Amino acid sequence: MKLDLEKLYIVFKTTPYSSEKDIFSGSPITLKQFATKLKRGLDPNMVAGIFPSKRSAQLVANKYRKKVKSSSVKQRVKAKKIIKGYAIFTSEVMARDKYKINTPPTEIFATKKGALAEIKRWEKRYKKKSDFKIFTYDKSKR
Repeated sequence: MKLDLEKLYIVFKTTPYSSEKDIFSGSPITLKQFATKLKRGLDPNMVAGIFPSKRSAQLVANKYRKKVKSSSVKQRVKAKKIIKGYAIFTSEVMARDKYKINTPPTEIFATKKGALAEIKRWEKRYKKKSDFKIFTYDKSKR
């Protein structure tokens, strides 16, 4: 197969904000155009590959598109409102007073494991031991 440097296909790596067109547009590019993109600030680490044929580029791009679709599904699941679950409170809050406090919890977790993971992330971020409590919580009782 003869390599035509006037028709190269570039596949880009995904970012959390990538669309399918950002990964692979399907249009060819020349070496000169690619060099211009690099001069204008294209990060070489964001290039997944440069391919001589559209078919080979399409195969790699499909793998990256699957990653984008799965990450967008995860974002939609996170956005879902949880009404009943587990909430994190400070040590001053007693279990009987969890619905009487002035400011309700901002986030309710579906599982106790998720709430524990959030406390661990907080401890790791601020590098100190926390004295938080986890209680079951129902927004409709507030």
